[in-house]
Amino acid sequence: MTDHPIAPPSLPSVLPPYLLCGIVSFNSHTSSSGPLDRRPVYCVVVFYRLPNFYKMSNRPKRLQSVKQRNDQRALSNRARTPRSAPRATTPLRNRLRNAIRRPRPVALIGNPDESSESDSDGEAFPYPSDFEATPRTPNLAMVVVGQITGFFWSILYIMNIICRPSALSHEARRGHRNGSTILPGTGYPGIPQKKYNKNDISKVVERKKFQVQAYYEKENAWSLWSVLFEGWDCSTLEEYPYRKCKEMQTCQLRSKFLNVLLKVFVPELGENIKKCRYLCDDFVNDATHKFWIYEDLSYFHSMIQHEKQMAEVFYFCFLNNMRNPPKYHYSAVNVVEEKALERCRQKEANKTFAELNGGNVWIAGSNNGPCEQPGTCKCDARFNKLYDTATNLQPKSDGTLDMNYVKINERKIVVECTEECGCSSKCPRRRLQQGQLKALAAVYQDKKKGFGLRAVQPFKEGEFICEYTGYAFFAADKTKNFLEKKQTSYEADFKVMDKELIIDSLHIGNISRFMNHHCNPNACFIETESREFSSQPLIPRIAVYARRDIAIGEEITLCYYDLTSKKKKDPNGIDCGCGATRCIGKLPIRK
Repeated sequence: MTDHPIAPPSLPSVLPPYLLCGIVSFNSHTSSSGPLDRRPVYCVVVFYRLPNFYKMSNRPKRLQSVKQRNDQRALSNRARTPRSAPRATTPLRNRLRNAIRRPRPVALIGNPDESSESDSDGEAFPYPSDFEATPRTPNLAMVVVGQITGFFWSILYIMNIICRPSALSHEARRGHRNGSTILPGTGYPGIPQKKYNKNDISKVVERKKFQVQAYYEKENAWSLWSVLFEGWDCSTLEEYPYRKCKEMQTCQLRSKFLNVLLKVFVPELGENIKKCRYLCDDFVNDATHKFWIYEDLSYFHSMIQHEKQMAEVFYFCFLNNMRNPPKYHYSAVNVVEEKALERCRQKEANKTFAELNGGNVWIAGSNNGPCEQPGTCKCDARFNKLYDTATNLQPKSDGTLDMNYVKINERKIVVECTEECGCSSKCPRRRLQQGQLKALAAVYQDKKKGFGLRAVQPFKEGEFICEYTGYAFFAADKTKNFLEKKQTSYEADFKVMDKELIIDSLHIGNISRFMNHHCNPNACFIETESREFSSQPLIPRIAVYARRDIAIGEEITLCYYDLTSKKKKDPNGIDCGCGATRCIGKLPIRK
């Protein structure tokens, strides 16, 4: 994360000794506008006794020390927010359970009006947003909606689904509470609806550094870059010379992608692509332009990715009259219903290898693939005991798969390592656990196809692209929130691990939800047994791999339907229009 310094004050020669500890020194910098235009002030820290918000007289003594630490964290977070801000509350039963394990926040219901607004497709988004500070969860494996049914340090249990920005977005939260610029639309899940502008500088507490949201190229001034700050609108854009940092690398990645689109794939939209690359006057002079919604989605969704050490995601629309982007809750991990979790825990596959082997002596086979510890790798042995009627896809030493003989609709699976194999997190047989390592972009193409997923960086054949995440539930438990939309399908199911489990990305998911159907796709779904530790509940997961080389800017597509099925084609289905030589013609989705 990159910060910029602000101007230092001149300190008076004499100050009371007990106040000297509160003086804050600032580095030298001046600017004509934006969040960096500051006047010298003195920051004084006053120490006083905070009230005791929790009564502990009725708590077990063995929990008091844990509760005291949690209270101190809560008071520290509360001191940063206005008193009128709602405070999260945790039921006593959950507090007692969480005190034994790592504390997890219970979701706080936000403004109910937010969930009743309509999204860009005319369907109500069912979940509210909340912008209270939350702790980081970098090792999070999944989110479970329901009561706590076990103690797993990598699982976050919540009672209600709440859309939140990244835990790292501190300035954005301040802007959402106190900013003067109200962003257009009815609010996007987890995206702040207000920002600071240049008129708010005088009321912002003096700070030493500000987080950079994005750098932008200047078409006729190659040595200068426009800088947008997190939590501030475009009225505070500043110009800076080149500096080596992560945000600058993201800008260069973005520029290269747009340049390829301009020259190769969509040259007819050249002028609009240039506007997005160099920030035209229409964008700079209008903080409520839809362009900034796309930029905020790119930034805040990428921040969620960064919490899991994964690559950036981008959103673009190159139309003169920009379309509103879809509303969905971005999640880098699956959100699982409590019932689905319990059913998965009862499956045979949830057992450790020692339990599957019945305590018998196990001897490693001669072909255990590229695992760092082939002598102790249990992956192929697990496959033989659980999935031997499917195709076992063994990765190569670089983590890629041999796609030469892989058929789209065959039953296939990748089994990844756990701690039972004795290998590290860098093992080639842990590719899904390592996450998305290359950037992707959702680009609005036209009214017929809508959004499509494109490669910001090249992929080679057999390379892992990303995970398909969403809301995981069993078909028998399907709720009204996940009814299929007309002419669209966001559901993916399993053929090997559990035929009743469904992952739905209509309202919850990651950028993989934008992959379109193609009858000759360049990517495919592959079921994956993947968990870091064998003590974690095993939830089936879906990985997306490249079937062939994919160039920068090329659309990433999947085949969502069985083209080899002998069932009679539905004449009332919608037109496919993918342009493949053996196109199915009509997709099995009713108009």
